[in-house]
Amino acid sequence: MSGVVKTLSLRRLASAVARRAKGLATGGLASGLLRLAGLLYRNRPVPMGVVAQARRMAVAHDGLYPRNMTVMTTGLDLRDAHLAATFAESTFGEWSLAAEVVNFLEAFVRRTEPAYVLELGSGLSTACLAHVLAELPPGVHRRLVSIDQSSNFVARTRDLVDRVDVAVPVELHVRPLQPRPLHGAVASTYDLDDAFLTQLSTPSPPDLVLVDGPTGGGAGRFAALEALCPYLRDDTVVFMDDGLRDEEIGLARRSRTDSLLRVEGVYLLGKGLVIARTGRRRAA
Repeated sequence: MSGVVKTLSLRRLASAVARRAKGLATGGLASGLLRLAGLLYRNRPVPMGVVAQARRMAVAHDGLYPRNMTVMTTGLDLRDAHLAATFAESTFGEWSLAAEVVNFLEAFVRRTEPAYVLELGSGLSTACLAHVLAELPPGVHRRLVSIDQSSNFVARTRDLVDRVDVAVPVELHVRPLQPRPLHGAVASTYDLDDAFLTQLSTPSPPDLVLVDGPTGGGAGRFAALEALCPYLRDDTVVFMDDGLRDEEIGLARRSRTDSLLRVEGVYLLGKGLVIARTGRRRAA
């Protein structure tokens, strides 16, 4: 299977998978293509070209975007025993990240051991990240910063963080929404002025960025990243939830060529987890 991936172009690969998907009766052609792509790429992100091909086959608005009921679970589905016990009665996958996304991020953080994680959109994920960071090897000053548009939600997040009882400092910031230009239009995103962004990147910028806010669609999220990217190192990993929503698919495709964000693809977890890296695409 790896030989097929290496030799086929994205267009030929998408066409080959689409032909195979025609025989699937459940979930429609677009969903069938996406499921087969998931099998083909296994534990790797599905390239945006393949995701876009599947989206073009879907008739309905947000045709690839999973409905809440298909991804909602309780905290009992979390792989970490402490988090599963602490959030056993909490719902994951409705407004928060799906449990399988949290599990993926837990494994990623344990493997890469970032010193500083920045999160856009606070909540259950903030508490889970704080716990995982606290369990990383000692000797490194860890930092978790989370931004949200709602003071009420930040207060609730503080309560969630207190429940996991971690030693890692967690900074919660309320940043109200304001208009910001994006691709010739105007998006509503966090108030990220230069002074605040300098504060976030001092003494060193984040090693990992997780985007699950602001609410209101993908434009606000990409506008926030456009403001943030100049303050990040090249090749900083960025994860973004809701990657199978129409707006995120379109903006992710566009960001491959005209911004400081290199989108690598979408992990088929929860509602779609986009992975990208900062820095312009390098010439081959």
